[in-house]
Amino acid sequence: DFDGEAAFQVDDMQSTSGTLDAAQPGTASTGRANIGLSPLVTTVLTRTLDSLVAKGLGPARVLKVDVEGAEELVLRGAQQLLRNHRPHLLIELHGAAVARQVLAAVLEHGYECRGVCAQSIHSTGYGPFDSSHLRSIQGLYDLHFLVASHDPQKLDRLDAAIAEAE
Repeated sequence: DFDGEAAFQVDDMQSTSGTLDAAQPGTASTGRANIGLSPLVTTVLTRTLDSLVAKGLGPARVLKVDVEGAEELVLRGAQQLLRNHRPHLLIELHGAAVARQVLAAVLEHGYECRGVCAQSIHSTGYGPFDSSHLRSIQGLYDLHFLVASHDPQKLDRLDAAIAEAE
């Protein structure tokens, strides 16, 4: 969500769970925590998606976000991209608070949303999401994957493909 340097929680025990310290302040990465190790921190350069687009990187048509709890930070640094270029979004969410923040931010930008979720929210484990769902997202993976688009037909085709696969 800013251009500069940030602390990054390295995971030298497994390759899938390093994350910005801002997403999980002072907490060891998953792999290190699983075996009782303390955090391993390094400094990394950070750039917002908006600044990368402003510097000449073409705007994305599809944005896949899987950043181990820093999803809202990524979107905060992509306000102009979301507003002006409206890419389709595929977001893996890590935690209820982040899921609520991300869903609210995406809805605020006028996106239509679908999600893979807990069956307590949608009985099939997949369905539409709007602001009425914000309070129901309480568990770690109540909303685990979010798909969002300004083109409802794209989401309708995704719905049809999921139904056919079942």
